[in-house]
Amino acid sequence: MFARTLLPLALFGLLSAAAERPGFHKVRSTTKRDCSPRSTQFTLADKYEGWNFFDSWDFFSASDPTNGLVNYLDASDAWNAGLVNTTANQASMKVDDTTWLSQGQPRNSVRISTKKTYGGGLFILDIDAMPYGCALWPAFWTVGPNWPEDGEIDIIEAVNGGTNNQMTLHTASGCTQSNNSPILGQVLSSTCDADVNSNSGCGILDPDSSSSGAGLQSAGGGVFAMLWDGSGVSIWHFARSDVPGDITSGSPSPGGWGEPKAQWSAGTCSPYTYLQQQTLVFDTTLCGDWAGNSYGSSGCPGTCATQVMNPNNFQTASWVINYVAVYNESS
Repeated sequence: MFARTLLPLALFGLLSAAAERPGFHKVRSTTKRDCSPRSTQFTLADKYEGWNFFDSWDFFSASDPTNGLVNYLDASDAWNAGLVNTTANQASMKVDDTTWLSQGQPRNSVRISTKKTYGGGLFILDIDAMPYGCALWPAFWTVGPNWPEDGEIDIIEAVNGGTNNQMTLHTASGCTQSNNSPILGQVLSSTCDADVNSNSGCGILDPDSSSSGAGLQSAGGGVFAMLWDGSGVSIWHFARSDVPGDITSGSPSPGGWGEPKAQWSAGTCSPYTYLQQQTLVFDTTLCGDWAGNSYGSSGCPGTCATQVMNPNNFQTASWVINYVAVYNESS
């Protein structure tokens, strides 16, 4: 979620288009996987959902670290402005879609992080919708307090209406993505070090156009799962029609989910060296270091700053969350 290099920005649209071509869909190796999927049992530790969803999250109201044209509201202002809402079954967050702004004026939005931190586990997000459209930069991610030494895992991220989710690790020097990990995504960079390549991190692009934005919403939403354990970090995405029954029943079993969309194995990135205690984060920023820098090549109209002025451009800028569940390995 931090600053990105301009090279992957320029390539992002090309790779998204290439994702539909034959031969793009899998990155495989005949070399044995560094660490195999486990048949470990998991116990529910926390579940964020429904009426009380926001009770366990802090609202971030400082300046955007990624230089977005956005004004993050505190909890009271976000509720009063109608940017957050809950029902018995869902929580939602959105960008202000009613206020006309002058050029260069930031638009109100929401960024939240869990009060609790996690040092590993299985994290499952079930959503019906996520923000998409020109100027938007939505993300669901985890991050440690001392960045980048404590690491960052981007689980969902896209810009300017991108249809393919990008998953990325940002770490201190020494962590890389292993080519020996069979995955379904396209490796964009194997170097996770935040101090090189303008902090592009080691990103992996999901070839499935239902993994982000309008495609995800058209598919009825979906489920994202991130497993962080001694074998490394793995991420799966399931469209609504493909969600495994063990996730729906509350007894997740990653060992039966098949190859992940992304994986960073312990063999080349020790998961407890480069990743320390993390909070979970949702945010939607506008323009900034990635969406702003890539706006001109995105096919979006005008400039990113002028796009932000018109509230009608943000009618699709909402997260609709069924739940976030965190599981620990059973002893």
